[in-house]
Amino acid sequence: MKLNYVSNAIVLFFSVCFLFACNNPKKNEKETEEHAKERQTEIKEVKKEYKADSITLVNEAEWTMYKTAAEIRIKANTVRIKELKKILDKHGKTADVASEQYLSDLEKKNENLQKRIDEFKREGTDWARFKSEFDRDLNQVQTSLKDFKMKGNTK
Repeated sequence: MKLNYVSNAIVLFFSVCFLFACNNPKKNEKETEEHAKERQTEIKEVKKEYKADSITLVNEAEWTMYKTAAEIRIKANTVRIKELKKILDKHGKTADVASEQYLSDLEKKNENLQKRIDEFKREGTDWARFKSEFDRDLNQVQTSLKDFKMKGNTK
């Protein structure tokens, strides 16, 4: 009998210990959800800060080099446009109106590129996006000028 009481007491003791050791699962679930929400909020804040840093931080040296190189390319385009205008003027009436209009459009695009590079604000602007769009547009003007030369040679 004593053994039966002792074994019942041991079972009862471990049962009570087990019950006290286990926390309320709903309480743990609520705490976990709150903790997860706090972490998500922190992650969102860090992402915003990172995005803001990546947009506003344009290295001064990189900007100066990029702007100088772009201005050199724009000036080369301007020189090429003037040369092509002289060639068209030499042809006089034989130069077609479409070529003159095309050249005029390229000149306007080139002037707009110069204006864009002059008015670019380094802070609050997505540098990578500006750079890729500007390079694309500048390359398009340069390619068009090279193609225009080919058209002039075939006439």
